[in-house]
Amino acid sequence: MNLTESGNLVLLDHTNMEVWRSFDRPTDTLVTGQMLQLGQKLMARASETNWGEGKFYLSVLADGMYAFAGVDTPLAYYQSPTGGNITTNTSAYIALKNGSLEVFTSFRRIGAPDYQIRLPPDAYGIQFVRLDWDGHLRLYQWGVGSGDWMSSDVLDIADPCSYPLACVEYGICSDGQCSCPDVALRQSGLFELIDSRELNSGCFLTDSLSCGSLQKARFLALPNTTRFNVIHDWTTNEGNCKSSCLNDCSCKVAFFLHTNNSSCFCFLASDIFSMISVNAQTYSRNFTSYAFFKVQGHKPVLSKGKIATASVVGS
Repeated sequence: MNLTESGNLVLLDHTNMEVWRSFDRPTDTLVTGQMLQLGQKLMARASETNWGEGKFYLSVLADGMYAFAGVDTPLAYYQSPTGGNITTNTSAYIALKNGSLEVFTSFRRIGAPDYQIRLPPDAYGIQFVRLDWDGHLRLYQWGVGSGDWMSSDVLDIADPCSYPLACVEYGICSDGQCSCPDVALRQSGLFELIDSRELNSGCFLTDSLSCGSLQKARFLALPNTTRFNVIHDWTTNEGNCKSSCLNDCSCKVAFFLHTNNSSCFCFLASDIFSMISVNAQTYSRNFTSYAFFKVQGHKPVLSKGKIATASVVGS
């Protein structure tokens, strides 16, 4: 067994030949000098304290680097601005170097990346990138003066609401502020904050749904609400969209899109992420978007006078 200077743990046989390398089995982390090859993944852990597989992974496809969210229906929330592979005998990959994360896809010029994310260089090379449980790809560097790890975001995602867990589960993100779905409609009693002291901690249903209680379910309708990515490839009307979610035990939210040319689309979501409040400043107004939250029908709903919000922290 040998641990190289780059951090690659190599297992050798009795003839001193390599039979296993840790770099060939990436987890959630890349260290300086390590590559992520076509088809390999960085898989985020489930939470800060749970090291099981989570909802996010970063992968290399033929046309670039992608970050995906979701278990049942993984959808991309980031794609590197790169083109496809024009050299059939060379596979795409990304490489972490001291000062950059480089994406190679087309190989038009030998040794030149198709896309490069500049990173702060480290004089001692003590740095790594990790896909964290919240979907952020972060660079970690050892602060010699502080004696602690310092982190910064790697992916060039400008809008904090574009991260799938910007407001954690069930949270509504609007201009970097978080609220629960019923609070956005000036109601209360259906959702509560996971941590009442942290308004961006996410929300949960106070009366959880089960397959046996679907006949008692109803919908909480939020206009101008979408999420980081949806597959609107099912053409239908609003009634059929809601009915399909109601009859699907795994469906928790139905997203309905009505475009200006009268086309209507539906997406049934079983993986719960944050939602995005659509507004004229940052999103196209060529459509009307609704999120229909499945909730218990018998739960009392109280009017509420104030709306509480919280800022989204980018990293």
